[in-house]
Amino acid sequence: MTLRELFQKNPNIIINTDIDGIISGILLVNYLGCRIVGFTNSKDTVWLADGYDDLYKHVYIDMFVTDNHAHCVDQHIVAVNDSHQQDIIQSGTKFSPQIDGNRIFTDWGFKYKYPFGTVQYIIATLESEGISISLPPLDTPVPNSDITIGDLIHRVDDAMKSSLYAYEENARKWWNWLLERSGHAQSIVDLVGYLDSIRERVEPDRNNRTTKEYREKLEKTVEGIKGATKKYSPRISPAGPETAVSRISSISTGISFPTSSTTSRPSEGCSTPRIC
Repeated sequence: MTLRELFQKNPNIIINTDIDGIISGILLVNYLGCRIVGFTNSKDTVWLADGYDDLYKHVYIDMFVTDNHAHCVDQHIVAVNDSHQQDIIQSGTKFSPQIDGNRIFTDWGFKYKYPFGTVQYIIATLESEGISISLPPLDTPVPNSDITIGDLIHRVDDAMKSSLYAYEENARKWWNWLLERSGHAQSIVDLVGYLDSIRERVEPDRNNRTTKEYREKLEKTVEGIKGATKKYSPRISPAGPETAVSRISSISTGISFPTSSTTSRPSEGCSTPRIC
């Protein structure tokens, strides 16, 4: 089953309330007509809109759910062993680069697991299914912040840090995987190009610096971007669904994606810490 087929059958999604979940949700609303019917804090609570009471009937975005009946699109879980991987695959309900790339919890498999966010995986997968994703210019400033859209997207799961210095070798392999998966789509090319532009900010000084000095400046540049993004993050990491709706609207405006008109709030009688 493709993502397009999955969401044609069931357009209702429950999204994680971090940056990755929110941007992924906005993409799916915009390109596949999905409807946000709930939120999860990926810890102990799921909030559902009125009329949507079945936890396992909707598709979880950026959140792995162990129940085989629950559909989810994420990148977090690496199977414990081959048997576990086969169980996940046979369920037919999990979509993940860790499955597509056959990453198992071994020394090699974990070291070289997919290191980016769900949003990059969704973009490449939709492109592979013939859905052209038009990202806004990645150097566009995000309103009320000191960051750009490219900074925000690459903040997801520390993709910028992993790509530029922390796990360069593995990141390079996975960017190539995303490029090939997408058919070298412009959206993925642009995401890679934005990372190159960060290197270019530091590159002019390279000939006048030692390798250590250059790397330190590169790390400082990335950490500065990360810090600026973190200042913005609390405004998009809601404690509950009421604030999530307004924050999704704010991000949507910034990256030119429309949002769902669905208003989500805790189901009656729902309270932390139990799953509702």
